[in-house]
Amino acid sequence: MQLPGRLHRRSGVLQGLTPRPRAPQPSAKTRGSHAAGQTAQLRPPTPLRYPFSMTRTLYLLLGVVLLAAGPAGAADFVYQYDQFNAEIVTAASQISSAPTAVQAGYAKDEAFGQLYKPNAAHYPVKIMGLDLMLAKPPNGEVTPYYADIEIYFVTGNSADPGMDSPTFSISTSDIFNPITGEDGIKLEGGVALRIDFDWEDVGGHPPLLLEGNFLVMVRFAGPSLSLVDEWGTSQCLKEFGAGLCGCQSVGTIQDGATTSGANVLNIKPGGCEFPATLWKFSENLGLTGDIVMR
Repeated sequence: MQLPGRLHRRSGVLQGLTPRPRAPQPSAKTRGSHAAGQTAQLRPPTPLRYPFSMTRTLYLLLGVVLLAAGPAGAADFVYQYDQFNAEIVTAASQISSAPTAVQAGYAKDEAFGQLYKPNAAHYPVKIMGLDLMLAKPPNGEVTPYYADIEIYFVTGNSADPGMDSPTFSISTSDIFNPITGEDGIKLEGGVALRIDFDWEDVGGHPPLLLEGNFLVMVRFAGPSLSLVDEWGTSQCLKEFGAGLCGCQSVGTIQDGATTSGANVLNIKPGGCEFPATLWKFSENLGLTGDIVMR
């Protein structure tokens, strides 16, 4: 990952997203409660359209919803650092006309995420699911790939979780896709997705967070590619001998302000083929803005 050279500035980020056919709606259930045996449930994509003649790119929305302690005091809460509305469709409209920065230059196995710090009154925290919204590079079609969602329960405020493995992880290849009727969700652009953890399956959800903070990371499982034409920049050239790792078929969006100690990158300091061993807050790597992620 080259930093900050992969940061592509845009004054707006979306245009005319193509709707996908909607699958039949599942029966009404509390978010996170699904049939036993399903690892997670993907709600049908929400197609979005925008009248703006602007470059299409990706933004990712991770909706982390908690259930506060005690049945009588249960309440939903969305963690976010970015400046946009907490409601996904409203946020999309705001993002499409706001100054943002795009980062697509992740190598395979590199990850991005955020460190969330619950208030004392929030415990125990029941993480119900994630909201994702993706868009494509501005030019051409790119093969989508899977990703891993990782959650780390941590006691401090460091970017490095200090753990060899996450507290909970799931590959999007294991997530049920209601459009295809099979497991497998790739990071495809142009649709809004909601992933619900299965709280009826002991292995289908993170444990309750009783104290401390939690770090949510999205790790690219697919290879980075030479996508100079697709992303419209020579920064996406893939040439390992020159230390150029290429770009992913999707990339993150950063807004115009930076929250210190919130946005986390796990990258490969030794080069494209080395392990991702470096954990840093994005501002310490020269990147500005909060990742649009809930």
